[in-house]
Amino acid sequence: MAGRFEALYINVDKCVANGVKLSGVMDAYSAEIAEIYETLFDPRTDELRKNVKEQLGNVPLRNILVITRVEILPEYRGMGIGLATVWSLIRHHSAECGIAALKAFPLQFRAWRPSDPEKSDWNKKMGYDPDSQTLEYAHEKLIFHIKKLGFKRIGDGGVLALSTSMQNRVPQEIRRWAPPSVPPKSKKQ
Repeated sequence: MAGRFEALYINVDKCVANGVKLSGVMDAYSAEIAEIYETLFDPRTDELRKNVKEQLGNVPLRNILVITRVEILPEYRGMGIGLATVWSLIRHHSAECGIAALKAFPLQFRAWRPSDPEKSDWNKKMGYDPDSQTLEYAHEKLIFHIKKLGFKRIGDGGVLALSTSMQNRVPQEIRRWAPPSVPPKSKKQ
């Protein structure tokens, strides 16, 4: 195991059709998911904000793939596995989604409860060291890497999103993890 990830599929269209407020669904999960909602959607209408449509371009569907966590163990860092994970999540799990979104935040700066043994053991494995760099530096570095996949920063916080209808190139650092393209069939003569 090189790490772990977590992602959510939020069926915006079904929420709206059933009269369920999207803000309630996203707020119930976490403050980070609520921030993604507030950044992307108009709370009065549950429609994408105008600036989001302008930044992302073609967004044919409102459903969202939200990537909530990607953690790579220290011995596997620097190989592009984190970016490849995000790329793969989008490629394989964004069907019927118009947007892939995330809240970029370096997890070494998240407050952990030491009373939770599972998280303490995992945190030890992860080698989190909040003193190794500043939060601002780590945050901007993370955003810089995520933007290589075509994500755009929305607003002033760490919310990034991309339209899943856009064909984004595979960054050089993850080409070894991405399946090669199938060459076109040659015509037989």
